[in-house]
Amino acid sequence: TAGELDNEKANELGIGRAVNDKVTDTVPNYDGYNYYYFVMRDKLSAGLTFNPDSVTITIGEDTLESDKDYYVYADKDDADEDVIGDDTFVIAFENIMDFAVGKDIVVTYSATVNSDAVVGVGANTNEISIDYSNNPTKSERGDVDEDHPGVPANDENHPVGTTPKDFTDTFTTQITIIKSDGTTKEKLNGVE
Repeated sequence: TAGELDNEKANELGIGRAVNDKVTDTVPNYDGYNYYYFVMRDKLSAGLTFNPDSVTITIGEDTLESDKDYYVYADKDDADEDVIGDDTFVIAFENIMDFAVGKDIVVTYSATVNSDAVVGVGANTNEISIDYSNNPTKSERGDVDEDHPGVPANDENHPVGTTPKDFTDTFTTQITIIKSDGTTKEKLNGVE
Protein backbone atom coordinates (compact mmCIF):
# COMPACT_ATOMS: atom_id res chain seq x y z
CA THR A 1 0.00 0.00 0.00
CA ALA A 2 1.17 3.52 -0.65
CA GLY A 3 1.57 5.91 2.27
CA GLU A 4 0.25 9.40 1.84
CA LEU A 5 0.96 12.73 3.42
CA ASP A 6 -1.98 13.43 5.65
CA ASN A 7 -1.35 17.16 5.76
CA GLU A 8 -2.33 19.56 3.01
CA LYS A 9 -0.59 19.19 -0.35
CA ALA A 10 0.80 22.71 0.08
CA ASN A 11 1.46 25.10 2.93
CA GLU A 12 3.22 28.42 3.47
CA LEU A 13 5.81 29.09 6.17
CA GLY A 14 8.64 31.51 6.82
CA ILE A 15 12.32 30.69 7.22
CA GLY A 16 13.03 29.24 10.65
CA ARG A 17 9.53 27.77 11.04
CA ALA A 18 8.84 24.05 11.32
CA VAL A 19 6.84 22.08 8.78
CA ASN A 20 4.98 19.32 10.61
CA ASP A 21 4.31 16.27 8.47
CA LYS A 22 2.01 13.36 9.16
CA VAL A 23 2.17 10.23 7.04
CA THR A 24 -0.56 7.62 7.34
CA ASP A 25 -0.71 4.07 6.07
CA THR A 26 -1.88 0.68 7.28
CA VAL A 27 0.01 -2.46 8.23
CA PRO A 28 0.28 -4.38 4.95
CA ASN A 29 -0.95 -7.92 4.37
CA TYR A 30 2.14 -9.98 5.14
CA ASP A 31 0.42 -13.37 4.86
CA GLY A 32 2.84 -15.93 3.41
CA TYR A 33 5.98 -14.07 4.52
CA ASN A 34 8.39 -15.05 7.27
CA TYR A 35 9.74 -11.49 7.28
CA TYR A 36 8.34 -8.33 5.65
CA TYR A 37 10.39 -5.22 4.89
CA PHE A 38 8.59 -1.90 5.38
CA VAL A 39 10.87 1.11 4.84
CA MET A 40 9.76 4.74 4.51
CA ARG A 41 11.97 6.98 2.32
CA ASP A 42 11.75 10.77 2.42
CA LYS A 43 13.52 13.33 0.23
CA LEU A 44 13.39 16.96 1.30
CA SER A 45 14.47 19.81 -0.95
CA ALA A 46 17.53 21.85 0.12
CA GLY A 47 15.27 24.45 1.76
CA LEU A 48 14.03 22.01 4.40
CA THR A 49 16.15 20.59 7.25
CA PHE A 50 14.93 17.31 8.77
CA ASN A 51 14.62 17.22 12.56
CA PRO A 52 15.51 13.56 13.42
CA ASP A 53 14.43 13.83 17.06
CA SER A 54 10.91 14.84 15.99
CA VAL A 55 9.90 11.39 14.69
CA THR A 56 7.03 9.65 16.46
CA ILE A 57 5.27 6.54 15.22
CA THR A 58 2.10 4.83 16.35
CA ILE A 59 0.53 1.65 15.06
CA GLY A 60 -3.01 1.31 16.29
CA GLU A 61 -2.85 2.24 19.98
CA ASP A 62 0.85 1.35 20.30
CA THR A 63 3.55 4.04 20.39
CA LEU A 64 6.72 2.63 18.87
CA GLU A 65 10.17 3.02 20.38
CA SER A 66 13.05 4.41 18.32
CA ASP A 67 16.08 2.10 17.93
CA LYS A 68 13.91 -0.85 18.93
CA ASP A 69 10.71 -0.90 16.85
CA TYR A 70 12.03 1.39 14.10
CA TYR A 71 15.29 3.02 13.05
CA VAL A 72 15.89 6.48 11.59
CA TYR A 73 18.82 6.76 9.18
CA ALA A 74 19.61 10.38 8.37
CA ASP A 75 23.35 10.99 8.60
CA LYS A 76 24.85 11.10 5.11
CA ASP A 77 28.30 11.75 6.60
CA ASP A 78 28.09 8.44 8.41
CA ALA A 79 27.77 4.87 7.16
CA ASP A 80 24.05 5.54 6.63
CA GLU A 81 24.83 6.98 3.18
CA ASP A 82 24.54 3.47 1.67
CA VAL A 83 21.02 3.19 3.07
CA ILE A 84 19.88 6.76 2.40
CA GLY A 85 21.10 7.17 -1.18
CA ASP A 86 19.49 10.29 -2.68
CA ASP A 87 16.92 10.54 0.11
CA THR A 88 17.17 12.83 3.13
CA PHE A 89 16.21 10.16 5.64
CA VAL A 90 14.90 6.62 5.90
CA ILE A 91 12.70 5.06 8.58
CA ALA A 92 12.98 1.27 8.72
CA PHE A 93 10.59 -0.83 10.78
CA GLU A 94 12.25 -3.66 12.71
CA ASN A 95 9.34 -6.07 12.27
CA ILE A 96 6.05 -4.78 10.89
CA MET A 97 4.71 -8.32 11.40
CA ASP A 98 4.52 -7.64 15.15
CA PHE A 99 1.34 -5.69 14.38
CA ALA A 100 -2.03 -6.84 13.06
CA VAL A 101 -2.70 -6.44 9.34
CA GLY A 102 -4.79 -3.34 8.65
CA LYS A 103 -3.81 -1.42 11.80
CA ASP A 104 -3.30 2.30 11.22
CA ILE A 105 0.31 3.50 10.98
CA VAL A 106 0.85 7.19 11.81
CA VAL A 107 4.31 8.71 11.37
CA THR A 108 4.85 12.34 12.38
CA TYR A 109 8.01 14.40 12.03
CA SER A 110 9.12 17.93 11.30
CA ALA A 111 11.54 19.82 9.10
CA THR A 112 12.66 23.42 9.48
CA VAL A 113 12.51 25.90 6.61
CA ASN A 114 16.13 27.06 6.23
CA SER A 115 18.00 29.82 4.41
CA ASP A 116 18.29 27.67 1.25
CA ALA A 117 14.51 27.74 0.88
CA VAL A 118 13.05 28.68 -2.47
CA VAL A 119 11.32 32.02 -1.91
CA GLY A 120 8.40 33.15 -4.04
CA VAL A 121 6.71 31.12 -6.75
CA GLY A 122 8.76 27.91 -6.45
CA ALA A 123 8.08 25.24 -3.85
CA ASN A 124 10.21 23.47 -1.25
CA THR A 125 9.22 19.85 -1.78
CA ASN A 126 8.91 16.81 0.42
CA GLU A 127 8.70 13.48 -1.47
CA ILE A 128 7.90 10.20 0.23
CA SER A 129 7.76 6.56 -0.87
CA ILE A 130 7.70 3.18 0.83
CA ASP A 131 9.84 0.13 0.06
CA TYR A 132 8.05 -3.12 0.87
CA SER A 133 8.52 -6.85 0.44
CA ASN A 134 6.87 -7.98 -2.78
CA ASN A 135 7.68 -11.64 -3.33
CA PRO A 136 6.29 -14.19 -0.85
CA THR A 137 8.27 -17.00 -2.53
CA LYS A 138 11.37 -15.29 -1.10
CA SER A 139 9.85 -14.85 2.33
CA GLU A 140 12.97 -15.11 4.44
CA ARG A 141 14.71 -12.01 5.73
CA GLY A 142 17.55 -12.47 3.23
CA ASP A 143 20.95 -10.96 3.81
CA VAL A 144 20.75 -8.76 6.87
CA ASP A 145 22.57 -5.44 7.05
CA GLU A 146 23.85 -5.72 10.62
CA ASP A 147 24.63 -1.99 10.76
CA HIS A 148 21.16 -0.98 9.54
CA PRO A 149 18.36 -3.08 11.07
CA GLY A 150 15.13 -3.17 9.07
CA VAL A 151 16.86 -2.56 5.72
CA PRO A 152 17.60 -5.37 3.24
CA ALA A 153 21.31 -5.84 2.53
CA ASN A 154 20.63 -6.50 -1.14
CA ASP A 155 17.54 -6.48 -3.30
CA GLU A 156 18.45 -9.64 -5.24
CA ASN A 157 18.24 -11.89 -2.20
CA HIS A 158 15.13 -10.22 -0.87
CA PRO A 159 13.17 -8.31 -3.51
CA VAL A 160 11.31 -5.19 -2.54
CA GLY A 161 8.98 -2.93 -4.45
CA THR A 162 8.59 0.82 -4.09
CA THR A 163 5.36 2.80 -4.05
CA PRO A 164 4.93 5.83 -6.30
CA LYS A 165 6.19 9.01 -4.65
CA ASP A 166 3.72 11.25 -2.88
CA PHE A 167 4.60 14.83 -2.04
CA THR A 168 3.72 18.09 -0.39
CA ASP A 169 4.97 21.60 -1.17
CA THR A 170 5.99 24.32 1.27
CA PHE A 171 6.02 27.87 -0.06
CA THR A 172 7.99 30.73 1.46
CA THR A 173 7.41 34.38 0.69
CA GLN A 174 9.58 37.38 1.32
CA ILE A 175 8.10 40.57 2.69
CA THR A 176 10.07 43.80 2.83
CA ILE A 177 8.86 46.22 5.45
CA ILE A 178 9.83 49.86 5.14
CA LYS A 179 9.06 52.03 8.14
CA SER A 180 8.15 55.58 7.22
CA ASP A 181 7.05 58.74 8.90
CA GLY A 182 3.27 58.78 9.18
CA THR A 183 3.00 62.39 8.09
CA THR A 184 5.77 62.91 5.52
CA LYS A 185 5.88 59.29 4.29
CA GLU A 186 9.71 59.53 4.30
CA LYS A 187 11.69 56.40 5.14
CA LEU A 188 12.86 56.29 8.74
CA ASN A 189 16.60 55.48 8.79
CA GLY A 190 18.10 53.39 11.57
CA VAL A 191 14.71 52.06 12.76
CA GLU A 192 14.44 48.34 13.36
